[in-house]
Parts: sequence; C-alpha cells; structure tokens
Amino acid sequence: MSAQQWEKSIDQMISGLVDKLGDPHTRYMPRAEAKQFAEMMQGSFVGIGASVEKVAEGVKLTIVYPGSPAEKAGLFSGDVVTAIDGVSTKDQDVSAAVKRMRGEAGTLVKVRVLRLGQPVTIKRAAIQMPDLFAKLAAPGIGYVYFSQFGPDVDARIFKKIDELKRQGAVKLIIDLRNNGGGLISMAESIGSEFLQDKDVITMTKRQGQLATKALTDGPGRFFGMPLAVLVNDGSASASEILAAALQEHGKATIVGSQSYGKGSFQLPMPTEIPVFAPGGYVVGSREDGTIIKVTEGGWYTPNDRSVEGKHDPATGRNVPGSGGVTPDEKVAMSAEDETKVMVGINEQLFSRGAGAAADPVLSKAVEVLSRR
Repeated sequence: MSAQQWEKSIDQMISGLVDKLGDPHTRYMPRAEAKQFAEMMQGSFVGIGASVEKVAEGVKLTIVYPGSPAEKAGLFSGDVVTAIDGVSTKDQDVSAAVKRMRGEAGTLVKVRVLRLGQPVTIKRAAIQMPDLFAKLAAPGIGYVYFSQFGPDVDARIFKKIDELKRQGAVKLIIDLRNNGGGLISMAESIGSEFLQDKDVITMTKRQGQLATKALTDGPGRFFGMPLAVLVNDGSASASEILAAALQEHGKATIVGSQSYGKGSFQLPMPTEIPVFAPGGYVVGSREDGTIIKVTEGGWYTPNDRSVEGKHDPATGRNVPGSGGVTPDEKVAMSAEDETKVMVGINEQLFSRGAGAAADPVLSKAVEVLSRR
C-alpha cells in the first residue's frame, strides 16, 4: 500500500468514527480540507474564485467573484458545473466539488458548464477576499456589510460606522445576509456596542448546564442609534447570535427571511500523531495537518432560547424554517433575485459596482428606519 493510499484509509477510518457521533457539525477534515478551512478564516484561498452550492444537476456557482479566474474564463454567477476534470458532480457533495476546484496557483482545472457546449479550462489563482464595505444607503442612513466574523472585524466595523457618522449617518443597517458566522467573540463585541450596561448578549451551555454568559461592560458607543439588521437563510451561527441579541433587547428591527438555525459552537482541534525515539519510545507528538471540528455545546439568546434547526441528512442542510431568527419584517425573494442581490454585494466588496438595481430587503430596512 502506498503512502497516499494509507493516508486515505486513515482519513476514511477517522471520518467514519466521527460520523458515528451523529452530530452534523462535528466533522473530520483531511489535510486538503483543513488547509481550505484555514485559508477561508484568513480571507484568502487558491481556486477559481466562486462560491458554490449543491443542486440536482451538480454544483451551482452562486457567486463568481469579480476579476477571478472563473470570470476571466467566461463563467457567470448561476452557472451549473456538471463535471470537474471529467468527474461528474451530480452525486458529489459540495466539499468534494470544492476540493477538485481548489489546488496550487497556476495549475489548470477543466470544468463542464451546463450552459456551454464544451469544457472550460481555468487557471487557478490565489483569491484574496475582501470581507467588508460601507456606504450611505439613504440620507442619514448608513449601511455596513461584512461576510464573516473573522479576527478583528469588530474594530474595522466600528471604524466604518464612525466614518458613516461623519458623513451624516444617524441610523444604521447591518447586513448579515449569507454571513455564515465565525468567532462568537466578535459577535459579542459588536453587539455590546449597541446595548446597555449589563445586558446579556449570549449564553453557552454544555450538556444543558450554563457554561458562560456574555454581558456588556458599560453602555455601548452606538447605543440609541436606530438599527436594522438584514438576514436570510445563509445567516448562521455568530450572525444569529448578533441578530437575536439585538432583536430581543429591542435595539434592532430584523428584516429579511428566516435565518439558518445553527445554535451550536465548535472547537477546531488539530489532530496529532506520536513522535518516536530510537527504540520505539514515544517522546512527543506533532500535528499532522488534519483537524477535527468538535461541537462543544450550544449557544442561547438573552431570553434563553436556542435557534438550532432540524438537520436534514439528505441535503446536508437544516430543514427550512425549523430554527433560526424570525425577522420582524419578512421580505420574500426568489432564489434568482437573491442571487442578483448577492452578486451586487460582491461587486461592491471588490469596488466594481453600485449593487443590484433592486434590493427589496434593503429597501424595506430603509423604509423602517425612515419611520423612526
């Protein structure tokens, strides 16, 4: 058995053991996937430059990033990839498809797109993802979008809000659509600046017992600023912590559609292998590049409510509407129109456009704030 075959066998064995735990959020990441996870947390990766989701025909490029290798090759947001390097994507999950599209910078990958009659060859490149932008959505109303709760995003958001206030903003919209979460500490930090002293932001529990309770320390610097928060079914975890805290304390109007419903938190644990000394004695250990992301417990809203939804093993996602944060102002949008809006948001992230011509969720938020 080759070293590569041996490694694959070990990966399958560990993955199988982890799957038997029955928790959809506890999972094993082989080396390639662990590397992708680390890259995404840092805001960069090597690939074709697109976000994807599973559809019946294969995987859909939900957003093709402006200036990316995929865009340069003529692909568009909404294109469906049916094969990657000759391997059908119809029965592949999203992670397997992403793994095939990722690789070393400068290498080639061949994708077959449903819209086109022949495969397209794309040269992979390093993609640096901007994650934050701000603007005036209307006179006196600021708008901040960010894509994940990464390290130090709180300080950068506060700086953007201060800039918006200097431009005349007295009210604010925070856009959490398609923000899958990240660091709970960042959600707590951002939320604290809109709440009063000693307000509960979130609580965590392990095996039903209270583990932590995050409270504000003094009044927030933006307390009293009328606020709307935008969510959709791509808003998860830390996004839901922030939205729920602001909603339950009556500090924000939540606008959009039901959020995803991820009420647990995970700890990424690098796996280690033993280091042997001559004679066979174990003298230490070293990380082997893989990760087990383990569910540590659940988080709860200030009103002691879990947003955890019901997981559907067939789709790998939650059952729509089974959990999450319920908007105060519901705005229905078709999947096609929502994709157009998110394409526009990504164009603004890359400073390539002014956004979608029609964004009914944002328009509703402006309307709500204009009445306050």
